[in-house]
This record gives sequence, structure tokens and C-alpha cells, in this order.
Amino acid sequence: MKTKIPPPLIGLTFILINYLSTFLFESVSFQYQEIISLLILSSGFLIIVTAARLFSRYKTIISPITPEKSTSLVTEGVFSFSRNPMYLGMLIIITSSSIFFATWVGLLLIILFIVIINFFQIEPEEKMMRKLFGEEYEAYTTKVRRWI
Repeated sequence: MKTKIPPPLIGLTFILINYLSTFLFESVSFQYQEIISLLILSSGFLIIVTAARLFSRYKTIISPITPEKSTSLVTEGVFSFSRNPMYLGMLIIITSSSIFFATWVGLLLIILFIVIINFFQIEPEEKMMRKLFGEEYEAYTTKVRRWI
């Protein structure tokens, strides 16, 4: 499986679009907006870093571009509540930027990110995981949801 665009690049692009949308649409501001955004941003990074450390501990590939090189099925820690915690972390970071920049475009980008990542990244990765890990992966999918 070869994907064309790395998911982190998609996430960064969506954050940039969020920012640029502030020049076209009026932002809404509310009390504690920056603090709420920062807390959400921190939780997104925490999930990503935790997942990356687990991949490292299991000595398996972290790259979303070459999932066929995976050597271990990680099912503990953040992987016990999400099969895709890195994408979940990216989604949380995009949500944080949507709150920070506060335009309605952010809501559309959240939905679009989920659709794009599901179709172009997660579904092909799941096919590969089924091929690599068979029944062990199937059992995992019955216990843990795709996102959360």
C-alpha cells in the first residue's frame, strides 16, 4: 500500500486553511478561547507522542506511508481505546485550531479530515493489518473502535 499524501501534511494543511479562513470570514471570540484551545492542543499532542512511544517500544514502523512494514500489532495504552490514536490526535489538534481561529470553516475541516483519513488512510491500513496480523487484528477490531 502506498498513500500519496502523509496524514501529518494533511493535518497541517487543514490548520493553515483554518488560519487563512480568518481573512475571509469573521471569527467568533469567547471567554477562555485561547486556554481551551491550548488544553485541547496539548491533549492531541499527548495522544500522538504516547502512541509514537508505544510504536518505538514495540520496534514497529511509525510511518503512515508504509504500513506493510509493520512488525507488531500494538493494542495497549492509547491503542486500547482507539485503533488510530495518531489520527485521533491530529483530529484533536485540528479541532483546537478550529476553536482558536473560530470560524465556521473549522467545523467543515474537522468533518473533511475524518472523511479523507478514513477513506484514503485508515481503510487501506486496515486491509494491510488484516493481511499481516489476521485473526489477531480481527479480534482487536471487535474490542476497540476505529476512532474512539
